[in-house]
Amino acid sequence: MPSDGDSQRTDESRRILARVSGEAEPGSASIGRGADDPADPVEKMGMRIARVLSMAITVAVIAWCVVYIMRYF
Repeated sequence: MPSDGDSQRTDESRRILARVSGEAEPGSASIGRGADDPADPVEKMGMRIARVLSMAITVAVIAWCVVYIMRYF
């Protein structure tokens, strides 16, 4: 026979599972909800910074690979 502590843990487990299943459904995640909003200037600036940084890092890695290959091969 379940005790009061078991009942509380069961109720808590059910609440946690309900919350997790709600978060796992498509479209329910809070990340990226406003990512496509063209009117958000902060989002635009963040995307620009990310694109510039990714290009700079890509060019630096490619340049390093070329220098490494030219020097040691």
